[in-house]
Amino acid sequence: DQLMGKLFDPSTGIGLSLIRTPMGATDVNVGGNYSYDDMPAGQSDANLANFSIAHDTAFITPLLQQALIVNPKLKITAVPWSPPGWMKVSGTMNGGNINTAYFPSLAQYFVKFVQGYQQQGIPIYAVMAQNEPLNSNSSYPTAYLAAADEAVFIGTNLGPALSATGLGNVKIFGYDHNWDNTTYAEALLADTSARSYLAGSAFHCYAGDVNAQFTVKNAYPNKDIWFTECSGTVGSNFADDLVWNAETLLIGATRNWGRSVSLWNLVLDQNSGPQNGG
Repeated sequence: DQLMGKLFDPSTGIGLSLIRTPMGATDVNVGGNYSYDDMPAGQSDANLANFSIAHDTAFITPLLQQALIVNPKLKITAVPWSPPGWMKVSGTMNGGNINTAYFPSLAQYFVKFVQGYQQQGIPIYAVMAQNEPLNSNSSYPTAYLAAADEAVFIGTNLGPALSATGLGNVKIFGYDHNWDNTTYAEALLADTSARSYLAGSAFHCYAGDVNAQFTVKNAYPNKDIWFTECSGTVGSNFADDLVWNAETLLIGATRNWGRSVSLWNLVLDQNSGPQNGG
């Protein structure tokens, strides 16, 4: 209770106001890979009959519920590091392309997730189609999703599916990857169908320069920017890290139109874990 107050209370704590929670397994979680609709190898579940957020109700949703009690204005965003393995050409959550034939199923996967969290008293402020869509590797949950495919997914699947189920107020952020690539975010916003559903673009810090956010905002001034991920200061120099984080993220991201500064991960153990291949 004391810790949650220090983190989320806007009066007695630092008042964290935005959380980025994963939809399924990441590079840091207990128990290996999981999604909300796991199937045996070679089997699929296009109608999502097997869908369940039960995994999250043991520890994740209770903490989010507690955070919302401490700060009712908390905004919760959500993104998969990978969809279920059966939705991918590789058949595994660890790397590989998303199978575009399953875009309708993936859109309903998002709908069911948002509905499931709502039933737990947790409203979802925004979703992203895919964490780091240009990072596909076999070490931990990742997926490749080309800009043209993400545009199709958002414009003809995810956006319409959310709207059709009364969830049109859930924002969609595009891209959600590094500063070194502005063409991906701009390609999404250039697509008429995708643009109509996109609130804006999300960025990470691991390559490129924060000025990329300005480039995209300047090209599409009616769409917003969110800075959603940076990590990796363990074992380096604290003083230098403090300066870099202040200059590049707290000041840099917000001066370059960022509506958020979000670090990954909120809670890890003393060994930067529990690790799941990352």
